Amino acid sequence: MPFCQLSAPNSGYIVPFYTNLHACLKHQRGTSSLAHTYPCLLFICSMPLGLESCPEPVVECIAQLLDLNDIRNLRLSCKSLALKSSQYHFRTFFRSKHFNVTADALRTFSEGIQAGGLRCLIQYLYLVGIVKECESRKPGRQSDWLKEETRRTQVNLLIQAFNGLAKCSKDGSLRLLTLRVAIVRNGEETTLPANPGPLVPLQKSLWLCTMHTFDTVVSALAASSLRIDGLDIFSEPNIRRPSLASDQINAIDWNDSGFAKSLATLRSLSISLSTRVFAFRRVLQENKQDVGRSSKNDAAEVQAEAEDENDFVGLSRLLRLCNQLENLEIDYLRIPMGYSALVGHFYYETILQRIVELDRLPILKRCKFSGISAKETDLLGFIQRTRVRELSLEKVILCTGTFRSTFDYCTSRAASMTKLHFDTLYETSYEGPHREKMIFFAGGGKSRIGFPSASATERLDREGESVGISITYYTSPRTPIDNPWIPEWRRFRRTEDGRMVV
Repeated sequence: MPFCQLSAPNSGYIVPFYTNLHACLKHQRGTSSLAHTYPCLLFICSMPLGLESCPEPVVECIAQLLDLNDIRNLRLSCKSLALKSSQYHFRTFFRSKHFNVTADALRTFSEGIQAGGLRCLIQYLYLVGIVKECESRKPGRQSDWLKEETRRTQVNLLIQAFNGLAKCSKDGSLRLLTLRVAIVRNGEETTLPANPGPLVPLQKSLWLCTMHTFDTVVSALAASSLRIDGLDIFSEPNIRRPSLASDQINAIDWNDSGFAKSLATLRSLSISLSTRVFAFRRVLQENKQDVGRSSKNDAAEVQAEAEDENDFVGLSRLLRLCNQLENLEIDYLRIPMGYSALVGHFYYETILQRIVELDRLPILKRCKFSGISAKETDLLGFIQRTRVRELSLEKVILCTGTFRSTFDYCTSRAASMTKLHFDTLYETSYEGPHREKMIFFAGGGKSRIGFPSASATERLDREGESVGISITYYTSPRTPIDNPWIPEWRRFRRTEDGRMVV
């Protein structure tokens, strides 16, 4: 690597200039303004060679200490510095981009990609569906024709952008495509959905936005030549997630040959699903308030829809296309419908059952299930067939059987597990009143919800050699009435879980 040389002060030997410069810049690290690096630049400019004549690695070292605006100013100084300061660090600012799923924003996105240059360096793309809070409460509705025309425009713009990214990428793929939903308040401020609390009804506009965003993006993806390595569907961990209704994922024609190409390299899939949304029946008038639950007059219709196969098969049809998948995360949200008498007809466990029925399952490195329901045989069968190495189960409910067989397999040599995380798991008791019983792990530490034992907790973490240690667990023999910690447990489930259970 070429570098200038400079005699070190008070020394009788020569040291590389790059080393001296790096030490000087390190002393200035933490500053974000070009003005604050002035002493360093004086050091450089006092040399026989000017700043513009410095080797590219030296200029890159300077750029790493500057924020984006300062790098832009440096690039404007001369053509030589513009080229040398536009290397790795500067390019990182273009690798991650956010665009709203609106016609104007997607047009800007598409035109920028087609223009080429640094805008084509995107590797992490975030597409954000927008809910305009003030408009969602206005009476009246947009015509179906206008809605479809808007959708077609957005899909076409995304297709153009995706094709441009595929053309500019070395391997024609995107590292991560993430779907989000945001709410616009007061006409300006855009915020991601906050925690609505466990009893706040779902907003119709938010639910419709997840449907529209998902449909628009995946339709464009299938029609484009872009491949994706990672897909996150409303499932980012640090964001209060609006989930996609389970029947909506099956509204997509996964037999489209375009999906086989787009998902051929998919290695990571994260998705947040919810029960089918019954809260907004056809009887809900468009000019009424945008939130609320449906009446119970149509319970028979709700029961039929709750048993509809479309609620359960969509995810399995998607996974059937993901042969290279290594990381899988499924988050499931139950939404209260006001149909407590029909709880037995909500077959949440069927989603995993349909996945296990697939002829082929991917071999996974990591898997996380949160909020799902399952049968003992289906959960164990999935873990065995995917040969997952790192397993996380959170807020999982077994509707039949126990976790005993799963725990025994996970700690066996045959499983070759390297990491386990279990948190807030339930077994269903059919003795007496139908209810879910939380399990507690012996020796795991103190419970977060006040369970009266110093050596039992609802969470268990194992890694490395400790994975092979046998797991001891139990459920409380007391009834809910006798349990003094039940009120605390209910508060915990509503705050920690954040879920709204039917």
